[in-house]
Amino acid sequence: MIDLEESRLCAEKRYTKNLGIILYLFIGGVIASVLANGMLEAVAVGAGWTGFLGIFAIKKNSDERRDTGQKR
Repeated sequence: MIDLEESRLCAEKRYTKNLGIILYLFIGGVIASVLANGMLEAVAVGAGWTGFLGIFAIKKNSDERRDTGQKR
């Protein structure tokens, strides 16, 4: 019974990780197509779009949530 639950959990982790990768690539592609003028710029923007989001303090919210979770 424990092995079945463990294998289900591993499958769910793989699914979540794969979905995250797909979303990361999709959002990076959209942002790159909006902000870039050429192919080289698109690659640079697509690879570093999370840095752009950090400028807008989106990461700050994530850090605050993680900090509150560590205090508990």
